[in-house]
Amino acid sequence: MKGYKLSYYLVVTDILDEHSPTPNRMLYATRSGCAMVIKDSIYQNLLSQNYDAIPEETLSFFADRYILVPEDEDELTSILTDNTQAIENSHILSHTIQPGANCQLGCDYCGQVHSNKSMSEDHQIKMINRIDSLVEERHKQMHITWYGGEPIMAIKEIRTITPRLRELCERHGMTYMADMVTNGLGFKKRVFEELVGELGIAHFQITLDGTAEFHDQRRYTKKGGKTKGKTFDTIVKNIVAATSHPLFEEKNCSIVVRCNINDSNKENIKSLVWYLASLNLQDKIIFDFQPVTDWGDNNASSGSMSKQDYGAYEIERMMEAIQLGFEIDQFIPTRSKQVCMVVDEKSEVYDAMGNIYSCWELPYTPVYENSKFQYGHLDKDVEKYTRDSMRDWYKQIPTNDTWCKSCKFLPVCGGGCPQKWMEKTPACPSFKFNIEDRLVLEYLAKNSDNMAEVLASASS
Repeated sequence: MKGYKLSYYLVVTDILDEHSPTPNRMLYATRSGCAMVIKDSIYQNLLSQNYDAIPEETLSFFADRYILVPEDEDELTSILTDNTQAIENSHILSHTIQPGANCQLGCDYCGQVHSNKSMSEDHQIKMINRIDSLVEERHKQMHITWYGGEPIMAIKEIRTITPRLRELCERHGMTYMADMVTNGLGFKKRVFEELVGELGIAHFQITLDGTAEFHDQRRYTKKGGKTKGKTFDTIVKNIVAATSHPLFEEKNCSIVVRCNINDSNKENIKSLVWYLASLNLQDKIIFDFQPVTDWGDNNASSGSMSKQDYGAYEIERMMEAIQLGFEIDQFIPTRSKQVCMVVDEKSEVYDAMGNIYSCWELPYTPVYENSKFQYGHLDKDVEKYTRDSMRDWYKQIPTNDTWCKSCKFLPVCGGGCPQKWMEKTPACPSFKFNIEDRLVLEYLAKNSDNMAEVLASASS
């Protein structure tokens, strides 16, 4: 297959079965997000460009998955061009709405300052008009994320905004879908029924930072404090009730349980996983383990592990969760052509005060108020909006001072977080530091009918 070269964007494990006469490796092509078993003999022929020794159909397979690429191709340019075109041609119009600025919790790592403010009727109408102006003919679906503060505390506003969004979608021939990031404290049965039924919200993210002993010392109510503001039991009760409700299956609902992890709770997360397993939630929830990071300038990451240490730690937690029958959010990362909403000119965040941002971590965070990141307001004429420079992230990568341009994970990471890079705090994903372990586990799973048994053996 003349005129081709091995892609730069490959991760290859060491030999996995060295005593076999035909040893294998795992190969992961980040340009396609494809992970596969490959014979070492074939890999050696690829390295030496001895393509004549490889069957033609195998070479075509490799080319289709960007393992082999044209030898004159500038892969970085191709990746960033593909990303830009995918965003420009996307059929989905995504927005994040923060209907209220309040929250019951006083989480010790939160960077937001909460207030008893909800989105006014006037701002609701102006927001709908603003969203309407961003719809293009290519858009076939609207995706709304309800965020906060705590969005359930502003359910009155969700009730009035939702039918307006649905009417807008109907007028433009678009389908409507919504998810919610909630602390879970107000996620009671009647609220769940309304969110899923009348308000069309089917997917939820809820945070648990350990069992009650640890969670309640981190995610407590402002009113009760660490002593009386316990929340764990209520949140778990709400999760169990929701996942047991007939609507959960009928509406194809999902719940991602996020665990924010640092030195103070890292040893307890295992107990949380086992506790939720004892409640038979394995086929109801998905785990998302994440390290605690800075929010604004609050220095929340000071008690977190290094990225390398967290990568090793995360693998252990994943193995335990999978062994118990849970799913993991993105075990092997897929190709991602949009790092986040910030790179899409048509995606915006609207907070309860009418401010417009490109990123949902910015509202209610004092360091970003009246900054370049707060580029618009619903009360201002569009002509007075400024342009958020993060929108040009993919144009900046080839010449900026990040290491993204030389990173093999760029196709599945996209740079992690443009805003973090601007603050000189790179947000490289954990899989960058444990991808070979993930691939080995994937290999073991491909060669076993029982993943739990494989992991039990691997961890013993």
